[in-house]
Amino acid sequence: MVGWSGAWVYLRGQTASRLDAAAEQARAAGWQAQWSGRTISGYPFRIDVVLNDLVLSEPSGWGVSTPQLRAETYAYRLGHWIGYVPDGLTLSRPGAAPLQVRAKVLRASLNGLGRIPPRLSVEGDALTFNAAAGGPLPTFTSAAKLQLHLRPGPDDQGAALFRLDNAAAEPSRWLGRVAQGRPVTVVFDGVFSNASALKGANWADAVRAWTGAGGRLNLRSAQLSAGDAALNATAGQLSVGFDGRLRGDLQAELRQAPRALAVLGESSGVPAEAAAAAAAVTAARQGSASLARAAINFEAGQTTLGPVALGPAPRVF
Repeated sequence: MVGWSGAWVYLRGQTASRLDAAAEQARAAGWQAQWSGRTISGYPFRIDVVLNDLVLSEPSGWGVSTPQLRAETYAYRLGHWIGYVPDGLTLSRPGAAPLQVRAKVLRASLNGLGRIPPRLSVEGDALTFNAAAGGPLPTFTSAAKLQLHLRPGPDDQGAALFRLDNAAAEPSRWLGRVAQGRPVTVVFDGVFSNASALKGANWADAVRAWTGAGGRLNLRSAQLSAGDAALNATAGQLSVGFDGRLRGDLQAELRQAPRALAVLGESSGVPAEAAAAAAAVTAARQGSASLARAAINFEAGQTTLGPVALGPAPRVF
């Protein structure tokens, strides 16, 4: 008992000093890493860490803040941490208003910190989303469930899965007008190469290094359903251009595409003429089940659906 008690006290001290060293290293690289208070407990078999008023953000503008982060690990298995935020968090985004996230449960599991990517799982139940500081309304106002999983793989690969189930879209936004009050589901599942190259002082530097090393993302599934309308892509290879915009192509199946594209031209930055032309293309390709197949390309900073240019490609950084 005396020996284990001494070992636990040593591990507690090591946890505190490693947290301080990691925060100092992050600040030296231009990050913001701070908290107003810290407690470490859990004797005899756990290490429990509570950080109050935590702020963590990288130089390009991505970051999180939370009134309290509670994390724990077993004293005999220090590499596997489980944490949750009882009061939700605020997500900072470059060029956009901060997003407040509240949930019945919002938790994460982190393992394998020495690998890229680490084994990371984030799960949330009964979520609500609000714009902070009077910013514009977010695309989604709530969701029944959120999942984000990262896994390391063989041959310097990594796998990523994002899923948002039974979400409610803001009625004034394009997606909300398409969904017409019905649930929205988003799924993205892919495997990326050259995972070890995905590192840098900030998100933009990490993506540039990954692209420069030949990194590619092979899509396994991408789905967006909003009411009767849906997009389902099951094949494609994506990368990122020097301008930070997506490059590559997807083979997609679209349901109720003409109506969704017509709404897109009325309520977003897509020119009405381009949306109407894309709607005509998908209408001509529709079968009896209101399904149309088309290629979606991201090239030279532009998004095209079949032969029609819709607008700028999505920006990754």
